[in-house]
Amino acid sequence: MPEREHSETLEQGDPDLKPEFVDLAELGLIRTFTKGSFFTTLYYQNIKNPIQRVNSVYADTILNRVLTNADRARSIGLKIGTNVQPLKWWSLYLGSNVYNYKINGTLNIVGVSSYVSNANWVYSVNANTNFKLGAAWNLQGNVNYLSRRATAQGEDSRFLVPNTSLKKTFLNGRFAATLQWQNMDLGWNTSNKQRITTRRRDFYTTTNYIYETNVFLLNFSLNLNKFTGKAKLPNSEFGDKEF
Repeated sequence: MPEREHSETLEQGDPDLKPEFVDLAELGLIRTFTKGSFFTTLYYQNIKNPIQRVNSVYADTILNRVLTNADRARSIGLKIGTNVQPLKWWSLYLGSNVYNYKINGTLNIVGVSSYVSNANWVYSVNANTNFKLGAAWNLQGNVNYLSRRATAQGEDSRFLVPNTSLKKTFLNGRFAATLQWQNMDLGWNTSNKQRITTRRRDFYTTTNYIYETNVFLLNFSLNLNKFTGKAKLPNSEFGDKEF
């Protein structure tokens, strides 16, 4: 049953939707040293029935939107990362993933079949750093970046999410106050936004999804177990698997 998502889109399910099946082969290396560790992983991933969000023309200014299966997708890539503690009060994690992604096959969109083939190079970077500013202060920051990615009918643009938190503990760690700055943007208009584009011979559509930036949260907590863990920064709903 089609549902009116908004004035330009009808969205409906696919009763013939199949689950994805993933074949994965990896070759990895981990190296530890005095102040940290380093890892690298070479991998090959083959996906049968990759689920894709696709469009077709319903009327002059209205599109059908369906989640359906393509035939195959594959990724060949390299992951690298390091976790180091240069100083007693400073720790750092830095990781990256670079891979070639290709998707192809026949799409069945509301009873109409079409062949698609798309590919590109994708990379992601994520970093996390932590500073212990004395016995009671802790400063933590992270950033996640995911580059442009090919889809069955187009592409998803890059996505950037930086966050920072400052934590102060009291009463020997039993009480804590945390100030979080989520989706930092600093007026650059680049964070927490993504453009999704699809195109075929008979249509072209692009949508820029813009979410809240520069969100400040102030939290207070009382821990009866005197557990002084790090503040947990938020994860992005976009490309979380890549991070």
